[in-house]
Amino acid sequence: MRAGDPLPPCYLVLHTNSPKRHILELLHDGRLLCLFFVGIYSVHNQEIDTQFVTLRASLEKNCDSYLVTNQYDIAKYDKDEHVLGDFDAEVHQLFSAPLSMLYLIRPDGYIAWKSMYQDHAMLISFVQQFEDEGGE
Repeated sequence: MRAGDPLPPCYLVLHTNSPKRHILELLHDGRLLCLFFVGIYSVHNQEIDTQFVTLRASLEKNCDSYLVTNQYDIAKYDKDEHVLGDFDAEVHQLFSAPLSMLYLIRPDGYIAWKSMYQDHAMLISFVQQFEDEGGE
């Protein structure tokens, strides 16, 4: 998938005992949505968690951010509303995210931007530009 494509129909788990939620349910109040994918073949570790928390804090004014992982530590993440489980890696495959990736979703459900997760500064700049232009 690339910028300009609509979101595919897909579902993620918020908590281990919760039903799967359609990804469009995460969009609300005209806000952007950032999906930080931990790659299927990446190791979900403290460094990734730290990067996500830092990125989420940088974007919180304009954007709702979620970490999407198929490596779910129930004891650590089960109460974290910003971590989504993709246990069968179906969503990772739909988003072509075998490695860690960032996706930015527009409020209308279309992909605005995608990149390798290391491009945090570029994403923050893109979000600011998007907002400065009135979300167009």
